[in-house]
Amino acid sequence: DSTASAQSGDGAQAGQTLPVSWSLEEVEKHHMLRVLESNDGNKSRAARSLGVSRKTLERKLKSWGGR
Repeated sequence: DSTASAQSGDGAQAGQTLPVSWSLEEVEKHHMLRVLESNDGNKSRAARSLGVSRKTLERKLKSWGGR
């Protein structure tokens, strides 16, 4: 099977699948963007939910092409 179910409490919907071929960086990006989306774009709340500083979240977003 080429997919794995998302099984975390990160706001991902039950049954959502992610490609097994994704790198850790791709999974991290997907997760962080979903958490940001679930916090209505509020970077401070998203960073708190992720357990990282807002500066870390902003640095990651910038490295992925903005936001």
